[in-house]
Amino acid sequence: MESYTPVNIVNGPYRDNGEGVAATPLPYPLDDDDDVPWSRTRGALGAEVHARAADGRDGFVGLGRLNTQLLECRLRFGCRDFVLVDADVVEPHNLAEGALFLPEDVGKPKVRACEERLRQWNPEVSVTAVQQSVTHFEALQALRQCHRLFSAPDQAADGCGHPN
Repeated sequence: MESYTPVNIVNGPYRDNGEGVAATPLPYPLDDDDDVPWSRTRGALGAEVHARAADGRDGFVGLGRLNTQLLECRLRFGCRDFVLVDADVVEPHNLAEGALFLPEDVGKPKVRACEERLRQWNPEVSVTAVQQSVTHFEALQALRQCHRLFSAPDQAADGCGHPN
C-alpha cells in the first residue's frame, strides 16, 4: 500500500512520492493551527471535511465498552454536542471495560460519569444526559435531535427486559 506524507513547498501542500519530490498536489490545504487537539486531523482531512464530520449532534444509546470508546474518539475528533442515554450506573466491572470510567465513578449514573469526563476534556462541550431506557419518551425525544446515532445497548438496569 502506498502511503503519502504531506509536505509544504513553495506552491502549497503536495504529496511526497517517497523520494523527497513533491509529486501530486493534495486536495486540501494543510492546517497550521496547532492550538486544538484535533488540528492534525483537520489538517489531514481539510477544514471543510473535518467540519462536516465533527459538526452536529451525536447520540449514544448505552454507555458500555463499545460506546464509551466511540464517545471518547468522537470527542477527541473535535465533536462538541452529545446526547447520552443509559439507565445504568457504573459498577466495578465497568472500570476495566468502559473507556471513560474512573474508580470514583462507581455508583454514579453512567451518563453523569461520561458527562464529567467529556467536560474535563473540553469544558465547552454540550451534553444532554438522559438516565432512562431508550424506550422512555425523554430519551426518544432527545435522540430525535441527533444527526448520528451510535447504539450499543444491553439490558436495562430496571430489570424490565427493555433494551437500554
